[in-house]
Amino acid sequence: FIGISFFISLLLFQHGFLLKRVELMSRSSCSDVASHNACWFPAQYQRVVIILIDALRYDFVALSQSQYNNSRKEYSGHFSTIMKIKKFLLSYHLNAPTTTMQRLKAITTGSLPTFIDVGSNFASTAILEDNWIDEIVATNRSIVMLGDDTWISLYPKQFKRKYHLPSFDINDLHTVDQMISDNLFDELVKSDWTVLIAHFLGVDHCGHKYGPDHPEMSKKLKQMNEILAKVVDSLDNNTLLLVMGDHGMTENGDHGGDEPLETDAALFMFAKRKLIFAEPPDSVSQVDIVPTISLLLDSPIPYSNIGTLIDCVIVPEHRDLAISSNAEQMMRYGRTIVAETQLPELDSLIRSFENNGNVENSIDYMRRLQELLRASWTEFNSSFMRIGFLSLLDAILSVYGSISFTSLVFRSGLFFIQMSVFLIGDDEHYVAILDFLLSFSLIIRLIRAARTLFLFAPTIWEFAVFCITIAHASSFLSNSYIIFESSVIRFLTQTVVYLNCFCALYFLFQIIFCALYLRNSCITLFSFYLLYSWKILNLFKVFIYYLIYFLEYYQIILIVFLSSHGFFSLSHQPTFSSIPWQAAFIGVPGNFAIQIVPGALVIAHIFASQIITCVALPMLVMQQNYRQSVCIMAAIHRRHLMVWKIFAPKFIFESLSLCVVCFTLLITNCIFWKLVVPPPLDLTVKRS
Repeated sequence: FIGISFFISLLLFQHGFLLKRVELMSRSSCSDVASHNACWFPAQYQRVVIILIDALRYDFVALSQSQYNNSRKEYSGHFSTIMKIKKFLLSYHLNAPTTTMQRLKAITTGSLPTFIDVGSNFASTAILEDNWIDEIVATNRSIVMLGDDTWISLYPKQFKRKYHLPSFDINDLHTVDQMISDNLFDELVKSDWTVLIAHFLGVDHCGHKYGPDHPEMSKKLKQMNEILAKVVDSLDNNTLLLVMGDHGMTENGDHGGDEPLETDAALFMFAKRKLIFAEPPDSVSQVDIVPTISLLLDSPIPYSNIGTLIDCVIVPEHRDLAISSNAEQMMRYGRTIVAETQLPELDSLIRSFENNGNVENSIDYMRRLQELLRASWTEFNSSFMRIGFLSLLDAILSVYGSISFTSLVFRSGLFFIQMSVFLIGDDEHYVAILDFLLSFSLIIRLIRAARTLFLFAPTIWEFAVFCITIAHASSFLSNSYIIFESSVIRFLTQTVVYLNCFCALYFLFQIIFCALYLRNSCITLFSFYLLYSWKILNLFKVFIYYLIYFLEYYQIILIVFLSSHGFFSLSHQPTFSSIPWQAAFIGVPGNFAIQIVPGALVIAHIFASQIITCVALPMLVMQQNYRQSVCIMAAIHRRHLMVWKIFAPKFIFESLSLCVVCFTLLITNCIFWKLVVPPPLDLTVKRS
């Protein structure tokens, strides 16, 4: 019951802290723009081929200055096809999270997924928001897709033909790419499609398995270059080629975070006729692809797009019309956001554009509008954060009180109200009721706790344990301490060990003076405790046994610290890019149908230390105090510069750790109770 209370408290808190963007169901149409000979804009190309190479970093294609020297990497210098043509090659920037589903959503809708959307990367659902794929299909044109089956999860009915395979087997570098290669060139000669999408996975999987600087990566990039060379040769004059990566990868081959190597990918555009009509920018945003594709194919720009047109690829005579169409679309979306959020800065910008807008300053207005729209998605729900924290504090204090029938009834009612608030949303009446009930419950529990503390006389060692606990909880106030938490945990664990050593030495010092009273018997007693203390100082396992078995306060604090220290000792970090995906395939094939099994293996690998600790000590429930401190610090730092880079991932990992601990304790206690507690043997006698 307490575990359920922890879980619903975390749900309420994350509902206010981990932001979610409300998706609009409004859609753009040809009638939004007055155009006589086209829908929105005269099409410059009849067809587009999109070659999406998963995790194609910019330096995989373009050589950096260091790579021109002797420090050439395995991944450098293999895209000779692009480097020879080099018509339009640049780095384009994307936003975290750098996971495939979120990047595909940005590439097709022009909107930015929020931080918590990273969880949907493994359970993708159909996109209902306006996107250029739906807009092209709505104008009776066709799209063909080959490769990653994530596209099928996002757009299950939009493709005329689809060739797809599962994408989660990171040990398989060739199956998906070979399937694309077998069907790609047959599709290129057909004339019944407008957009062809080929999503290659081998580079991404090679990064996960071997890392970028490995001979296998060199082979895979050479294969991609050969395929690109054949595609370029097969294009006609009315077809545009786009080669891009959805995200990058770290030096270890992982992705999911916001490191520069993850958030910069390569973008290459090619056509057999003139493509560039102005000086191209140094870099663009990933969402800028959306209005560019839409206008080049004469398709309405998606309603929720916040990308700005890459105007250097537009013919000069139509450039003004293209920019004004993009600006009107973004202003129309901005007016909708103003009507819902009442943001004064956004409203002022839109009014300024309506009064003074022209083609020359439209791009500047769109850039400013883009930044304001991004900022509008960083508004926290303080009501949910408050009731989530109060619920968690109430659940923790309830551990220390006695469980009565009245308290069970009260907590059951409180639980149903909490679920109602979570499901209904930010209803002020339910929130007010829950605030009152939680405040009332906390006042009672705090009064009881104050009485207990008033009668409690801590020893110096208990006070030391308390100070260490407070120091650990306070460390979450600093992003630097979170970055170096592994060192902090090791230091605190060693401190607890040294404290116990001092206890042992102090006891040994007292034994020495017993010679004045015990005379000859002291030699045997002294020798026994000398040997025992020597083992404590030299054999860590004997010390741990002594520590756990005899000292209650040290037992609690040491097991908590050992649990956290084990997390870092297993080379884990609270970041998405450090998740050990290889663990999903231990004893399980890569194409295993039930995805919950590989997911459970990854969680078991990450939280192995917590699981082992809970199995070893089934009655340990004090660990939940530290998870509460993470909620407090996450709420305090919600406006911190590093909130999404450091504090939010830390909150998510600690919350998952809490859920794993509660679940493991529940299972372990059930087994422990069944094995240890004997059944009553005298029931028959009592009945008689």
